[in-house]
Order: sequence, then structure tokens, then C-alpha cells
Amino acid sequence: MRAAAVAAAALFAAVPASDARAAEPADRLEDVERALGEARGRKEALEREAQALAQAAARIKRDSVAAARKAQDLESDLTMLEGEVARLAAAEREKAGALAAQRDRLARLLAAMERIARHPPAALIAEPAAPAEAVRSAILLRAAVPAVEDKAQALRAELGELVSIRSALAARRAKLDEGSRALAAERTHLARLVEDKLRLESRTRAASRDEAKRAAELAAKAESLRELMARIEAGRKARPPAKPQSAVARAVPSAPPREGSLPFPARGDVARRFGADDASGGHARGITIRTRPGAQVIAPHDGEVVFAGPFRGFGHLLIIQNGEEYHALLGGLARIDAEIGQPVLAGEPVGVMDSSPAGEPALYFELRRKGQPINPLPFLAAGNSKVNG
Repeated sequence: MRAAAVAAAALFAAVPASDARAAEPADRLEDVERALGEARGRKEALEREAQALAQAAARIKRDSVAAARKAQDLESDLTMLEGEVARLAAAEREKAGALAAQRDRLARLLAAMERIARHPPAALIAEPAAPAEAVRSAILLRAAVPAVEDKAQALRAELGELVSIRSALAARRAKLDEGSRALAAERTHLARLVEDKLRLESRTRAASRDEAKRAAELAAKAESLRELMARIEAGRKARPPAKPQSAVARAVPSAPPREGSLPFPARGDVARRFGADDASGGHARGITIRTRPGAQVIAPHDGEVVFAGPFRGFGHLLIIQNGEEYHALLGGLARIDAEIGQPVLAGEPVGVMDSSPAGEPALYFELRRKGQPINPLPFLAAGNSKVNG
């Protein structure tokens, strides 16, 4: 009897334990489903964030392209105005000198005519010549008065016109300076946006730092630009397959260069053309553009930055690759505003020239197709810079 009671008690005690074990998988399943739901929510949120990042990146690039174009337009306007002001100042000095030289002669003539007009008898008595000659001289002096006065008035009018023009030009330059300050503020704003974008793309930045270190090592080993290009290409082929593009990279197109479609990388005069004799006795493989101090430099075509840093004989050198065929080389920059691995649009600001007033900044631009330098001038749009020769 006692044994039966013990067995029954054990049986009843076992029932709740069995129910608990049956409930455990159900609880775990609910936890997994909840976690999956949260993961799907995070994935959707990340996708929305990536999409917003891509849109923001595209907007930033469009804004920076417009800002760089505005900066280059201002540079061209300032260069034109400075030349115009210099010419007007020289003309003003010349006319002012001529007016000063005639001032004494006009004063003496007017004084003599005034004496004749006020005291004709005394003037005639004092005249050693015959009375007829004295009268004739007085008549000639009186007749010369209107012509002399007209000439003096014309000179004064010309001088006043020059002063007015210089004043108008000074006002316009002040307006351009104001626009330059506004543009600097816009660039600061864009720089903050770019920094936010780069912060979100921290992995891309880490990879960019690695690429920058590798590029510096290549530059140290390369003895010439040709060797540097060969090392960059060899390194590109040796790298593992690329990971899927970031949202920022996907937002940037990569149109191949076409003749007459590329913007000049900087505004200025083309001082040395492709194929011209260079200082080393060879022939130029690119063109040299004389720019204003601190001139804005832009990407001449879409692509990816594959080198950015100092390189012997070129100052700060930037190399942009477009597809598998084209490379743009920009040398002589004072500062580079792009990182290795960064996608860039044609017209996007990538650096600036030396801002020292005493210097003569010169940007070297070389365009390569399948590794061989080609004449970039046919690819550049007309009207942005002056080609000498």
C-alpha cells in the first residue's frame, strides 16, 4: 500500500516536469522568431540608411561640382578684371601726365589772353612789333581760346571717365571677393558633409589608409612615372577580387572620356603643349597649365583615385583611373583633397594649387589610354582656358 502511494506520488510529480520540458522548445522558438524579426528590422533600417547615404553622397558630389565650377569662373573673372584694371591704370597715368604737361602752357596762354582782353592799349604799346602785328596776335590768341578750352575739357572728361571705370571695376572686384567668401563658407559646409559621409564609411576610410600607405611605398620604389604606373597596374591585378561597392561608390557613374567633353582641370593658359620640347630635352607627355595662385583643381573625368601623394619631380601627384583604359595624372598640386579608393565625378574638386602670390603655379596634366600618353587637348572642352601657340 505504501509502495503504491509512493509510485502515485512520483507519477503526479513527473507530470509538471514533462510539461516544462515541452514548453522549453516553444519558448526558444519564440526567442528565435523574435530575434529574426529584429534582425530583419535592422537589415531594413541599414538598407534605408545605405540608400539615404547614397543619395546624400550624390547630392554632395553634385554640390561640390557646382561649387568648383563657380570657383573657377570667379578665378577667370578676376584674372580678366586684373588685366583690365592694369590697362586702365596705365592709360590713366599716360593721360594724367599729358594733362599735367599741358597745364603750364594752358595757364600761360590764358594769362596772356586775359591781359590782352582787359588792357588792350597797354598790350599794344608794350608790343615791340608793328601795331598791325600786335592786333593780329591778339586776334589769334582770342581765336585759340575756344580750342584750348575744348581740348582741356576733353582731357578732363577722359580722365573722369577712366576714374569712373576704375571705380566700377573696384566695386565689381569687391563683389567677386564677397562671392569668394561665400564660396569658402559653402566649401566649409561641404567639407563637413563629406566628413560625415566618410565617418559613416569607416571601413572604406580604413581601406583608403591602407591604400595610401601602399601608394607611398610604391612612390618610394618607383624611379619614374612609367614605373609608378606599371607598379600601380601590377598591384591592381594582384589584389583580391573587389568587394561589392559601397553605397557611395554606386552613386557615382563612370563615363569614359570623349573628345571635346572633359573640363579643363584648372583655369589658366596652356604654357606647354603635348609633344613640345621639355627641359630635359625630351618631349612633353602632357600639357602644362599656368594658373592663378590658389587655383581650384577638378577631376577631368569620372573615375577612382588610385594614387594621391608626393612623387619626385611632380610635387603632389593625383592619378584617377577611368575604367580599364584611361588614367588622368595631375601633378604640381599644393594640396590634394581626395583619398585613394575614392570615386570622383568629372568636375569634382580634388585639390588646389600653390597660393603664394610670388609663385607661378603650373599644373601638369597627362592623359593616358592603355598606359600610353595621348594628347589631352582634343578631349578638353573649349572655352575654359587659353591655349598658347
